[in-house]
Amino acid sequence: AMQVLFGSLFAPYGCVIADKMELKYPRCGRISCLIFGIVMATIVFELHWVVRLLFGDEKCNCRRMEIFLHLLLRTLYSICTSMLGPVLDGATLSYLKEKNISESEYGKER
Repeated sequence: AMQVLFGSLFAPYGCVIADKMELKYPRCGRISCLIFGIVMATIVFELHWVVRLLFGDEKCNCRRMEIFLHLLLRTLYSICTSMLGPVLDGATLSYLKEKNISESEYGKER
């Protein structure tokens, strides 16, 4: 449910950021946004392991902190991944436009 919520809230921002980056850095703005989002999502995903390593000890009474950090990291992961869809769509449509292929061809491989 959290992924759907953040997908609907932050997906338009990913598109706006990617479009502005494309205007500033032609031919590489959207791709750099895509790479940045993938790297950030990967880092946040891997931080779950670090939280488990630090607070997973049964002798530690840090369960609340562990749950808080887990929810925070899950929220950041959801935001990062929800912004990637529109960026990838924009990059695909730019490629079709560059190759003079009709936009109606978009998605036929699905």
